[in-house]
Amino acid sequence: MTRFCRKAALAAAAAAVMGAAAPSLAQPAPPAGPPAASDSAAPQPGPGMGPPPWARGGRHELHGPRFGGPMGPRGPLTGLIMPREDKQLTADEAVRIAEGFLLWMGERDWKIANATQQDDRIRFDLTTKDGSRIATFTMDRKTGRVQRVG
Repeated sequence: MTRFCRKAALAAAAAAVMGAAAPSLAQPAPPAGPPAASDSAAPQPGPGMGPPPWARGGRHELHGPRFGGPMGPRGPLTGLIMPREDKQLTADEAVRIAEGFLLWMGERDWKIANATQQDDRIRFDLTTKDGSRIATFTMDRKTGRVQRVG
């Protein structure tokens, strides 16, 4: 046998052995589909991205997901109690809720004043220590939703 034939026969034998061992050594092929997006394709936060989601929209409410904690719908205490359909809030309770929000946010210089109960809403003012009005809000007596009205 010539040198070339021996090399070819050795290569063929090696390929046969590898072919027989291949099923036990082979790894499954990745599933067919669109190529994965690279990390560089994902938008990167930066100065041009705008304000964070909780600061967008211009709505002025004293509750909601952007504040978190027990005052927001995803707070740690919300899983303990099922919310009632009709909360039947009174003016005193609305003041306590608003004062709790101020405390939760660390604001100890502002106060809640002039709470009046109407048919389906409670109206109250957010004031400074000296009594100057900052804003006026209403709270829905049934749902507890707060809206800025002035």
